[in-house]
Amino acid sequence: SLFVALVIVPTLCSIFVRPESAAPRRMRRRALVALVIASVFALLLIGRLVSPLTAVLLSAAAAGLWFVHAKLLDRMGKAFMARGMPRVVRWYERRLVWSLNHRFLILLGSLLALVGSFVTYFRLAPPVEYFPEDIPPANVFVAIESPTGTSARVTNEYALRLKRELEGIEGVGDAESVVTTVGATGGGNFMEGGGGPSGPEAGRINLSMVDYQDRRFDVFATLQAMQERVAPTWPGPRFGSTRSPRARRPGRP
Repeated sequence: SLFVALVIVPTLCSIFVRPESAAPRRMRRRALVALVIASVFALLLIGRLVSPLTAVLLSAAAAGLWFVHAKLLDRMGKAFMARGMPRVVRWYERRLVWSLNHRFLILLGSLLALVGSFVTYFRLAPPVEYFPEDIPPANVFVAIESPTGTSARVTNEYALRLKRELEGIEGVGDAESVVTTVGATGGGNFMEGGGGPSGPEAGRINLSMVDYQDRRFDVFATLQAMQERVAPTWPGPRFGSTRSPRARRPGRP
């Protein structure tokens, strides 16, 4: 802001602001001819590339703006500078003088306004939850952890059998893909359910759900049904159903 105040504003003022006693600036003849030629060329180009009607409308709009500026806006500006601006300056000057003569009240009022804004925000602002727990998850997975020493072939059989059993749950129809992994479930981002056991005795079935607006079933009910069906019927390996807390795509929660 300091750079704008010291450099940009004076530069713009030197270009657009002039004293009232100064003679009006007139465009040089060469500049006027160049502007007319460029305008005609631009209108011809627009008429050929877009449509002749667009070129005509642009010409009419430019002529109308010039007429309004010359006959109305210029007179309004001069009237405001002659009668309105002095009134504004006098009004502002009275308030500025009063403020300088009552510095303590101004500082106290500013401090109270600052404190009041904080109090108002913390009392009236709606609550914000950065990680809401009721957002339907984008992914649901079942983790398999067999006893230590179980071969990858046996764990794969467990995973395939469990996958066939999960297909009987009604809400699984909302899954756009079902991926079964054996021996590599311990990697990945912990926010997406990674960080569990790894090795040949570990497996994972990941269900990627369709977008929220395309789902037919409640994903939380599907998750509960998976938990209720998996745990009692598989006495060997230990299974658990959970969900990914991170939303997969932006959209309606």
